[in-house]
Formats: sequence, C-alpha cells, structure tokens
Amino acid sequence: MRITRPVRLSPQRRRWTTKKSTVVAVVVIVFVGAVGFAYATIPDANGVIRGCFKTQSGALRVIDPTTQSCLPSETALSWDQIGQQGPPGLPGPAGTALGYAYVAQNGTLFNSKGVLQVTHPTTGVWCFRLAFTPHVAVATVTGFAGLGNQIIHTSISPGASDACTGSNPADAAAFMVLPDGTRTDYQFFIEFN
Repeated sequence: MRITRPVRLSPQRRRWTTKKSTVVAVVVIVFVGAVGFAYATIPDANGVIRGCFKTQSGALRVIDPTTQSCLPSETALSWDQIGQQGPPGLPGPAGTALGYAYVAQNGTLFNSKGVLQVTHPTTGVWCFRLAFTPHVAVATVTGFAGLGNQIIHTSISPGASDACTGSNPADAAAFMVLPDGTRTDYQFFIEFN
C-alpha cells in the first residue's frame, strides 16, 4: 500500500487562492444585493412604475428614480400597476344564433337562449323544445372530454322525434357517441339557426 503525503502549497500560492476566493465571494454578494435592491424599488412603495421616453426614437426605459433620472432628451413618465376603472363599453351587436345552450351531461342547462326545455331520456341523447323553428343545429363537446373522441350528431324535426318521444315532440336532438357507436354522456354546447 502506497502512502502519499498531502501537497503543500507555497505561501505565495496560498495567498493567491485565498484572494481569488474572497473576490468571488464579494462579487456574488454585491450581485445578489443589487438584484434585491432593484426588485424592491421597481415599482416604488406606492405601486408606481417610472420610466423615460425618448421623444425622437420612441425608446422607453424603466428607471429606479432613487438612483436614476431621465436625460434632457427624454420625457419622464409614470404609471400605476393597476389603473382606474374605465367607463363601461357599448353593448355589442346581437348574435345571429336563434338559440344556443351549454348543456351538462345530465341535461342541466348552464346558459341558454331560446331553449324552452331539454330532456335527457337515455345515455347519449338530449331532446330540445325551442321557442322558434330551427333550420340547423351544430354541437361540440366542451371542457376536458376524457379521451376527446366523442362525436355529436344533431337532428331537427321531424327526425328528432325518432329518439325523443312524448306528448310534446322535440324540435331538435343531440346524440353523443364514441367511434365504436356506443352512446356516452358529456357536457356540450349546441347552437341553433
């Protein structure tokens, strides 16, 4: 078994290693302190962000007013992180859909227009009574739909009454099936025109 002695550094080499370690430590401390200071002062204590706008080029820079100021060729700006509430906008134009509905998988309506009633007589079938006569119905699965492979077929009268029987025949129906033809339930959105 061979025994080795520790390597002894010369006094000059030891001083160089110690100085190098000290310089690295000081640089790290100064950098961390500067980052913490900058983070703490932008925005200021009142939530105001200050900057300088160069009128000739349009350049904008954010400043810390405790350590920086705008140049003579710049205009000082300030803005809040949260502005004042603006006036309400004008109402938008009416939509073109005659009716629509967000339907839960159990048949409950989340939101609807022109839908008088929805029933869910069996798995994968929803029947709609409407306040108008539809010409077409389009539906799509909403939210996270498991495997995402559900298909929705729609039908309007008279075909809707094939699956939706009763004293008040349905104006429209939606059928949700998997690719193998098995009916399934999931929430969906349907629009009527």
